[in-house]
Order: sequence, then structure tokens, then C-alpha cells
Amino acid sequence: MFDLYTKKQVHHFKNLHADDIYSVAISSNGKRIISGSADKALGIFNIEKQEGYISIKKAHDGMVSSLVISPNSKYLISGGDDRCIRIFKIKTQKSIHDFEEIHNGKF
Repeated sequence: MFDLYTKKQVHHFKNLHADDIYSVAISSNGKRIISGSADKALGIFNIEKQEGYISIKKAHDGMVSSLVISPNSKYLISGGDDRCIRIFKIKTQKSIHDFEEIHNGKF
């Protein structure tokens, strides 16, 4: 992570996932960075404290290919190769809704 004004590295994220990272998002309040990986996991990192990395293992049954954080920074919406869209509450790291049939023509 780089400071855009000084162009200096302020944090280096290393070995957070067991496989390649395909998506990254930052919360609108600037407190968290979320990552999605081919290891099927989501990662949550607290920027303010520069600690507290939390991994949501098996967030999907396939690679996590996309993610976005809600404007209020409370929810994480992810999409994966398992053709599911999942909504997670960031505070609890729990899935609160799954759209499993969305791309199977049954939605």
C-alpha cells in the first residue's frame, strides 16, 4: 500500500492467501482492505491499526473473482467461480445471504 502524496510504501501485505489474489477493495471509510483469492477465501485487514488480518476461509466453493464493500462499510458482497454471490457482515465475518441460483436460470 502506498501513500499517494509521498509515493512511499506504508504497508506491505505478504503471504495473506494460499493462492493468487484476484480482487481487492477498500472501504469507503478507509478503515479496511478486503481481498479475494483463488484459495476460496476472503481477507479483511484493518488499515487503521495495521493489524488484525482476518481470513474468511471457504467463502466460496471456487475462486473469489470479485468483491465490493457497501457504502456504509458494513457489508461485503463477493462473487466467485461457484456462480454464487454472497453478502457478508464485515463485523462478524458471517454470510448473511447467498444468491446461489442467480446464474442457473432459477432466480
